[in-house]
Formats: sequence, C-alpha cells, structure tokens
Amino acid sequence: MKLSYNWLSEYVDISDIDPYEVAERLTMSTSEIEGIHEVGDGLNGVVIGKILEVSPHPSSDHLYVAKVDVGKQLITVVSGAPNTIKGSFIPVALPGAKLPGGINVKPAKLKGVLSEGVVCSEKELAVSDDHTGLWLLDREKVDSNALSPGKPITDVFPTRDYIIEIDNKSLTNRPDLWGHYGFARELSAIFKRELKPLFSEEERELVLGFKDGEKIEVEIWDRDLCPRYTVIMMSGINVGKSSYLLRRRLFTLGVRPINNIVDVTNYIMLLTGQPLHAFDADKVAEGKIIVRRAEDGEVVTTLDGIDRRLGKDNLVIADPEKAVAIAGVMGGANSEIGESTERILIESANFNGVNIRRTALKIGLRTEASNRFEKSLDPALTIDGLIGSVLLIKKEVEGAEIASPIADCNYADLKPKKIFLDCNWVSRILGTEIKEEEIIDILQLLLFKVEKEKGDRLLVTVPSFRATKDVTIPYDLVEEIGRIYGYNRISPELPDIKST
Repeated sequence: MKLSYNWLSEYVDISDIDPYEVAERLTMSTSEIEGIHEVGDGLNGVVIGKILEVSPHPSSDHLYVAKVDVGKQLITVVSGAPNTIKGSFIPVALPGAKLPGGINVKPAKLKGVLSEGVVCSEKELAVSDDHTGLWLLDREKVDSNALSPGKPITDVFPTRDYIIEIDNKSLTNRPDLWGHYGFARELSAIFKRELKPLFSEEERELVLGFKDGEKIEVEIWDRDLCPRYTVIMMSGINVGKSSYLLRRRLFTLGVRPINNIVDVTNYIMLLTGQPLHAFDADKVAEGKIIVRRAEDGEVVTTLDGIDRRLGKDNLVIADPEKAVAIAGVMGGANSEIGESTERILIESANFNGVNIRRTALKIGLRTEASNRFEKSLDPALTIDGLIGSVLLIKKEVEGAEIASPIADCNYADLKPKKIFLDCNWVSRILGTEIKEEEIIDILQLLLFKVEKEKGDRLLVTVPSFRATKDVTIPYDLVEEIGRIYGYNRISPELPDIKST
C-alpha cells in the first residue's frame, strides 16, 4: 500500500515534519514502512507553452511543425501528437530539462527540421499513463489567467510529493489502516496534533439530509454475507476525464486513472478505506438492488471482459433479471458506466471478509476492493464512502446532482464494544510505570472513549473502526498504550525469578 505525504498533511498538519521522520515514527508505532521516495521533483525546465502556428511536416505525413510561445521566445517544435492544435496551451520541455522517464532534452533534427524542445503528454511527465496525445492544459479546471507562456508548469500543476510504501502484511489485523484517513488518525496520536474531520457537518447534511427524488429498493437475501448495503443515485452525469489532482494523485499511488466517475470511487477508497462501485442506473432493471448468493454455475462477465463461473457460496449484486456484479470483487460489464451514462448508482457496502477472500481466490481475481473487504471493514464506513463520493462527483462533474435519498439496508451489529481496564495491571504487563492520566490521554488520542470507574479501573469504549476483529480484550488495549507510549522508553530487564 502507498501513502501520499501531501494527502496525509491535509488531515493532520505534519508539513513541518520531515517525511522520513514520519515514516520512522510510523514504523516504530504502527506498521512497517518498506520505503519512501520523492516524486515530481524532476520537472525543472518544463514550462507552459502556447501553440501559435501548426503546419504539416514537409517530409512526413504524421508529424507536425509547431511554433510555440514559451514566454521570452518563440521556438519551433516537431510533434507527432494528433492533437497538436493551434491556440492550445501545452507543456514544453526546454533544452536542459530531464523528464521523469530519463530523457535528456536537447535540440534535435527530426527529418530535417530542428526541434528546439519537446511537447509532452501526461505520461512523459508522470501525471498519468495517457500517451494518446499532448496534455492540453487549457482543458484542465484551472484559471485561464494562470496559463501564462513561460511559467514553470509546477507553478500551476504541483507535482512534488513523498510516497510512503507500507508493508501490507503489517496491516492484516488493522482494517482501519487501508485508507489515508486511518493513517492520519495514527499520526494525530503519534505527534499529538489535531485531526481534521473527514467531512464538515454541512457536507454530511447535504448528503444525509436529502429526502427527495427516486426511492431505491434494496433487498439483502443473505445477511451473514452482507450485513449492510447502502446506495445512492446521482443524475446529470457526464462521463469524461477527471481533474488533474485526481489523476496525478491516483497515478502516483499506483492506480490507473480511467474516467471521472471511476476515479472518484477509487480516490474515496484510498481516502477512507471503503471500496465503492458505480453502476449505470439505467442498466439496473427496475432500479432495484438484490444482494444474493449466486446460482450454481451462474456466469458473470466482469469489467475486464472475462466470464467468471460462480457457485452458491459466492455473493452477487443483482437486479430482478440478472447479476450485475460479483460482490466485493468486481463489477459486471452489463452495468458498466460509459460515455452515454446520465445516471449512476453508487454502491457502498459491507461484506463478510472470509467469503470475499474465498470468492476472490476461487475466480482468481484479487482486487483493491477484495483486499480491503477481506480484512473485515467497519460497517459504519459505508456512509462515509457515499458522502465522499457524492461530494467529489459534484465537484468533478458540472451539473451532477443527488437524485435519491440514501438507501441503507443495515443488519450490522453496531453496538459499541466496552472493555474494563486496570491501570496498575497495564503497568505490570508493560514492565514500566505509566500514570493513569497518561494512559487515559493515549487512549483518547486514539479516539477511544474512556470513563473512570472505581479505584484504578477504566471503562473503555472501542471506536467502531477498531472493533472488527481488532481490539476486543484488555491485552489489545495494553498494546495500544505501549506502542504510543513508545517501546523504546521501556527499559529491557530480565524477570526476577527466585530459585528454590
């Protein structure tokens, strides 16, 4: 798993802490860090250019000769991109620049015409893997006044970040850490800094308070395999390219940008840890969702175009006529969104982790979604996933609106878990004296609710995001206290064993 230092900083202010120190503290307190590397710091010499003239290359039927304004001068550039369009703003790598792929830019003759720079695609600048043509900057959601010829491209499209790579094995028992916000909570506790809310109260109310529009019907036929299924409809959808921030952030975190809707669901998954899926609402019969076991031998063609044969132990998302997705693994091709999509259903569900893992193994398809579901996610997370998706789609897609209230079919046990804890016992187990006040402070930093009981006893309420096969007994709380207190602060001593 990969983390963006910049993204973490948006929820807990660590901008004054060296990224390598952040990685070290996470290793000592939370999970093993496999590595950290800087990205986007290699675009010196790449500036914004404006194409003033375009003509066919005199010696080639697939090349163009462009006159490009790069600020203080007008240069000639040879381009092979089909979208070399007069009047467009594009990135230009000037002589001396070194592109992320290792290309050193210098003047060169191409079929007899001197090219004084390189006009770039997104792939050449490591923005995404799109190399179908030039990166047309004037089609991005930026102030047109910011697109000034000769301005460094990073002044308008920031690229620098640090990517922290996590050892996935160290997260096996921490389902709350499969999203950036989970790690932001950890950093808030480690560095004792304020944690910003995932969404404001106004943003939550915008989504949760919507009561108009169509009503979506949801039926869960196997509550053990799907304790909770939430879904919402949005209209006014125009499927297209997502914004620069989304594409860039997804790409640096190892996720291929696809389109604005799919990118939003992936982005919110990387933020919250909750997998999401978007269906074309007009391809779901009767607008009704049924969560059921597959019929023996039932075949679902997944989004990758492969027919997957299922059994009765596998769970599918269906409408009254057909299966439209393999639950927790991948959507079906028969409900895929496309250029003609105008309405979508956004799914945010909670599935049985063991069942999802068995299904993924049976059909030979492990996905980012299945990797998370098999860890036993917090059922309460489904709402955050929907709120985040709706808010971001409204930003990404002009004219997109909520078209239904949230349909929430919820059979999950959301009763808070409570654990009694003896403070003296905690000190004995850890082998060092930790005052009650510090124990309480550490637990509250980790968002546990703590109530004082008689004597040295505490009643600790486990937050829902730590209550799924994670923190269940007093020893788990001791571990939480010890890792934040700092095992390096505990002096190693051999036990005092008396011989008889």
